[in-house]
Amino acid sequence: MKRALFVLLVGSVAVNAALGIYALLAGEFGDLEANILYTSLSVSAAGVLALACAPAWERRLVPPLPRVGVAATIAGLAFAVAVIWLSNPPEWLEKSTFTLVVAAVLGAHGSLLALAGLAGRFRWAFGASIATGLALGAMIVSALWVEPDSDWYGRALGVVAVLFAAFTVLVPIFHRASRAELAALGAAESPVRHCPSCGHPLAAAAEEEVVCPGCGARFTVRFLGVAARAA
Repeated sequence: MKRALFVLLVGSVAVNAALGIYALLAGEFGDLEANILYTSLSVSAAGVLALACAPAWERRLVPPLPRVGVAATIAGLAFAVAVIWLSNPPEWLEKSTFTLVVAAVLGAHGSLLALAGLAGRFRWAFGASIATGLALGAMIVSALWVEPDSDWYGRALGVVAVLFAAFTVLVPIFHRASRAELAALGAAESPVRHCPSCGHPLAAAAEEEVVCPGCGARFTVRFLGVAARAA
């Protein structure tokens, strides 16, 4: 999946560059060229979002999020292309496209945060970020479809957005703070927690022959210890 997404992303970037150079040299940029450029930009954005979901999908982390993110990305891209090429797209199609984009961004966001290694005392930050992200997305989509005429709704949305940003920033900070604790815990319990071939979660003790349930790779763990680090 990552290889196909990589090829698609590189191809769309090349098309964007070619169209930009054509517009500068030819001096003319009509509706057809603009639609092609917007379509290529949409493909690039979709490729980035799908690639963000790929590592968590392969490692089977928070299973619903990467799958929802990729599905929403694909559907959102199809809807976006329809909006771009239709001369007068219906309002429901535009709103549906934006709704799918919100779902795709939240899926990619949660998939990236799931890669952080957090000690037990810091894991609440990940859950809080996901919860506030879902709340924020629901409020944005509701405002899009229902269009509430109330000042308090906008204020509440702003509060949730601030909390979402704060919890999101805390996750990589706690990831950094958890490195030493997780290294010590891993050395004590299991030197290997993921397959070195495919990244599938597993537990392997030192000098133990292991067969990965994900890809079938067979290997033996030899734990050499944790290298000392300068303070």
